[in-house]
Amino acid sequence: MDRNEILDDLIALAEHLKAHPELPVDKYTVRFGHSVTCASEDDTAGLAEVERIAAALGVEVEPSGGTHFYARKAFGAVEYEAHYITKQEMADYSAFMNTRFRIPTEERIAELEAQTADEHGPVCDDEECEDCAEMAGA
Repeated sequence: MDRNEILDDLIALAEHLKAHPELPVDKYTVRFGHSVTCASEDDTAGLAEVERIAAALGVEVEPSGGTHFYARKAFGAVEYEAHYITKQEMADYSAFMNTRFRIPTEERIAELEAQTADEHGPVCDDEECEDCAEMAGA
């Protein structure tokens, strides 16, 4: 899909919303966004693209936490936003998601077992142990 098709679709959406007042819209801000991505190994190209977009919008880049960079401009209640997230931040987030929620590594399993032991006392493998049976709700 090219740029003109997207803009035509936005116009079609606006016309449809005007013709159908029964359809709800956010009464505060509508955001149209663009995620800046780049294939380079460092952040130079991504940051340069956010700078280029900010210049075209007539705004300054807004850094957030040193890892997220935004170029935003409001047109009334409609806002255009481009953002870039550093490669290290994306790698850290991916690693966090994989180790915490998807792939139970040996380290994470040990961490969970230790947490369970801390919360419920020691856990043993003795099926006849009254403490463990009580803890398991038997």
